[in-house]
Amino acid sequence: MESSGFFVICLLHSLIVISCGGLIMFYLNEISIFGHGIETARKLSGSTPHDQLLIQTSHSFTRMISAIVTRVGSDEGGRGEEENREET
Repeated sequence: MESSGFFVICLLHSLIVISCGGLIMFYLNEISIFGHGIETARKLSGSTPHDQLLIQTSHSFTRMISAIVTRVGSDEGGRGEEENREET
């Protein structure tokens, strides 16, 4: 029983991470404007091309980490159920 609860939690976590990652990937500027306002979002996007490149690189790493967390979370849910079946 406990392993199915753990699996549901892992599944929900994966769905939340995928949803947030998708929103960040496709609507980052809109989310920044909604959260901070137009002027602050413009300042946060970087004033020089070098700043913009660093910010884009940072966002790429964030997307990569989100994908890894999603993958590891879904793998862990499956492993937990198999281990519990073997023990019983």
